[in-house]
Amino acid sequence: MTKHHPKSNARILMSVLAALVMTTSPGLRAQESAAPPQDWRLTLGRTVRTIRQRVPTVSRVVFVTDEQTYLNELGRWTLDARWPVLFEDDVYAPMFIRRFQPAEILLADPLPDSPDWGTLSRADRESRIRSVIDTTWTTSTDEDANPAPPRPAGLVLTSLNDPAWCAAVALAADRGQPLGSLEGGYAGPSAALPHDRFTDLAQKVERAVKDTGRSYHKLGDDVDAVTIARSMAGRYRSTADPESDLLATTDGLCRNADGTRWAVTGWLFGTREFTVYQAMCSIFLTHHSSLLFNTYPQSEPWNVYGMSEPAQAMRTAQFSVRECVGSDAQLAGWHGLRPEGLRSDLVMVNTKGMRNWAAMNGGTRAYAQDMPVLDFPTAVYFIHSWSAMLPDKTDTIAGRWLNHGAYAYVGSMSEPYLQAFLPPRFMTARVLAGMPFLVAARQTESKPWKVNTIGDPLFTVVLPQASPGRLDPGTCPLEDDTLTSLTDLLPSHATLSAFCRLGSIRDVLDEAQRILDTEGPDALSALELDMIWARVVPELDDMDDPEVLHLLARLIRKPHDFVDAARLARRYHQLGMDDEANKLVIAARPTAKDGYSGTLLEKALTQ
Repeated sequence: MTKHHPKSNARILMSVLAALVMTTSPGLRAQESAAPPQDWRLTLGRTVRTIRQRVPTVSRVVFVTDEQTYLNELGRWTLDARWPVLFEDDVYAPMFIRRFQPAEILLADPLPDSPDWGTLSRADRESRIRSVIDTTWTTSTDEDANPAPPRPAGLVLTSLNDPAWCAAVALAADRGQPLGSLEGGYAGPSAALPHDRFTDLAQKVERAVKDTGRSYHKLGDDVDAVTIARSMAGRYRSTADPESDLLATTDGLCRNADGTRWAVTGWLFGTREFTVYQAMCSIFLTHHSSLLFNTYPQSEPWNVYGMSEPAQAMRTAQFSVRECVGSDAQLAGWHGLRPEGLRSDLVMVNTKGMRNWAAMNGGTRAYAQDMPVLDFPTAVYFIHSWSAMLPDKTDTIAGRWLNHGAYAYVGSMSEPYLQAFLPPRFMTARVLAGMPFLVAARQTESKPWKVNTIGDPLFTVVLPQASPGRLDPGTCPLEDDTLTSLTDLLPSHATLSAFCRLGSIRDVLDEAQRILDTEGPDALSALELDMIWARVVPELDDMDDPEVLHLLARLIRKPHDFVDAARLARRYHQLGMDDEANKLVIAARPTAKDGYSGTLLEKALTQ
C-alpha cells in the first residue's frame, strides 16, 4: 500500500493555495483565481477523494458483454470493496487495463435465463438500477464503527434510451449521487439547439434537480455538479433569433433566471463501451504524468497562458512532466511525443487554429488526424478556438482526442477569445489543490459562453504520493462459476494494436498488409489507421521501399486526404518517383479547401 506523507502533502497544498490567492490574470475577476480552503470546489473534490480513500479498491477488472450482467457486477460493489467493471471491446478496455494494471482480470458470462434488457418494462429497469445503487452503499461491517463516507453535492441525469445510461449508473452508485431521468429529443453532440429547445432542456434539468428535494440555487449548497450522461446538442442559440450567437450547452445549463450559475455541468455521450470506460477512468485511475505543450509566444497576452509555472508546480507535486516549448513545439515534436502511444495522465495544450487543425511552432499545422494516439487514458485541457465544435466527429480535434481515448476534455465550440480559458497556472493550481478537473476549468462567475466540459464533473486528480493502495483479489474473492479468468485480452486485430505499441515499423506494415489482403480495403478502423500513421510519420523520410510507399498510399485517411498525400508525395518526389507523387497530389486536391492545404500539396512536388 502506498504510504502517505502528510507533511509533504501539506506543503504542496499550501503552496498551491498561495498561488491561487496571490496570482491574477488579465480578463479574469479576482474571485475567479482565488480559492480559500473552504471553497465549495475544494469541498467537492475532497469528498470524492474521501470515498476513494475509505472504500477499498480491489486490484481486479471484470469485463461484461451485456447490460444485465453489467448491473449484476456493479451490484457486487459495497462500501467494503469496489473494482472496475467494463464492457469488453478491443480499444478502450485494453487501454484501461494497461494503465490500471490489475492483478486479476475476469470475464463475466451472461446471466443464465436472464431476459434481454430491452424487453424489460421501464419500471422493471428502473427498479433494477435502484437496487444496484442502494447496494453499493451497504457494508458488512459495523456501520457505527465504520460509517459511510460523505456523499458529494452531485446529481446524475440520463435517459434509459441512451447507451450512456450504463455509465450514469456507475457514477451515481460509486459517488452516492441521485440518479434522475432526462428524456426528450435534444439532437446530437454536433448539433445546435434553437433557443426554445435549449430552454426546455434547461428547465427539465432544473426540474429533475428540484425533484430530489435538495437545495440547489447557489454554489456551495446540496447540488454543485450535474452529470448529463446522454446525447444532446453541444451548442445552442443564445436568443430566439435564429442568427443569434451560439453558446456551449454545458456552460448554459444549471443557471438561475438572472444567469448566475448554481452548478457545473459535465457531459458523457457515445457508446456504452466508451462512456463506461470514461466513468471507470474517472473513478479508479490515479495520476502520475503530464504533458504540457506550449505553442504561444512569450509576448503579451499569450505569455499569460504559458506552461513553465504549471510544469514546475506539477514537478513539485511529484508528477513526471514533459514540457514542449519553442522548437520542441513544432510539428516534428508533436509527431515525436510517443508514436507508440502517449502515456500522459494529464495533457494541457495551448495553440491557435480551427476545429480541424492546430497551429504548431515553425508555421506548420497539426490536423485532427495528427492528434496523438494514446497508450494510456488521459484528461485534456485544450486552449484553442473551435476544437470542440463537433465533438462526435473524428475529423475535428476534440472528436479525435475522444475517439483515441480521452475521458475528459475541456475545449471551445467556437471562437471564445483567449480570456475564456483559465490560464494554465491557475488551472494547474486548482487541480493540484484538489478541485475536480472540469470544475477547476470553469470561471464560475462568468455568463454563459463558449467552453464545453466533457466527462464526469466529479473526476478529481489523485496526486502521485496520495494514491490509495489496493486490495489483493485474494482478500475479496469472487466465487462464481459465471466468471472466467482471461488470458487473451484483445479480440480483433490484436496483433496490429500490439505491433503499433510494441513492434517495429516493419511489423506494423506487414500486419496492415495482411489485414487489407484478407479482410478488404475498409477493414481498418479510423483509430487503427491513426495508430499506423503515428508510427510511420516520424520515420517516413527514411523509407525508400516502393512497396511500402504503395501500401501507405492505400492507407491515406479521409476526409482530409491532402495531409497524408502531401507527406507521401514529398517522399515519392525525393526518391525520384514523380509520377506516383503527381497521382497522389491530383487525387487529393479536392480535399484541400484552403490556401494552406493547397500549398502543402504543391510544395510536396518541389521539396
